[in-house]
Amino acid sequence: MNKILISLLLAMMSTTSYGCVENWLQQQRFSVEGVASDPEGNILYVERLKHVPDNTGGKLTVAYTDPSGTPLANKQVNYNCRTTAPSFSLEDQVSGVKEGVNWKQDQLESFQDDEITRLEVPDGPTIIDAGFDNAIKSSWDTLIKGEKVAYNYLFARDNKFLKLRFLKSEPPRTLENEISGDVVFFRIAANNPIFRLLSSPIYVGYDRNTQDLKYYFGPSNLPAMKDQKNVLIRYNTIG
Repeated sequence: MNKILISLLLAMMSTTSYGCVENWLQQQRFSVEGVASDPEGNILYVERLKHVPDNTGGKLTVAYTDPSGTPLANKQVNYNCRTTAPSFSLEDQVSGVKEGVNWKQDQLESFQDDEITRLEVPDGPTIIDAGFDNAIKSSWDTLIKGEKVAYNYLFARDNKFLKLRFLKSEPPRTLENEISGDVVFFRIAANNPIFRLLSSPIYVGYDRNTQDLKYYFGPSNLPAMKDQKNVLIRYNTIG
């Protein structure tokens, strides 16, 4: 009887902890460098992303530095079977702020320094932080056809969820003269029409052939950059 129970437990572990994501996510290994600039073209910071895959979605690390290489912040992202809604922690070495979210089984907790807030997660697909990249890749065929997809997105710093829609679009004006036909843009905005009128959209640009992220235009996720309205980040895959 004990042997049967052990076999059942091992089988459950193999279908949850050890095989909970699609094959393409288990093989998604990359290193990316992003250069963030302000609307005038001044370089603000550089971010270096490294994703190491595993059966649970992998881990992502991001190192932020100023243009001279001085560290600004570090982020750790752990997907742990939640490919669009991972846990993450960010430590800003300029402001001293530490923030992020953790899953404790099905309970989501947000933290800013020592303050912890339990969050109610809305029904339906959810995105947290870097999970937006997997959300776009998972919905690629739908988005390329010009159809919209909607997700509950967590604004972790405010401890609030807002339903956002993703839709194929033209690039933002600041990039109109730079973009080639190999890049496709998606516009991320509030799903509610009234909220959409009252807020600014985010744009992300992807290589049509490789599905690599190439551009981001929107607010920075660095606490030290909270007064900077928008940043433009150009990404280059380096491995």
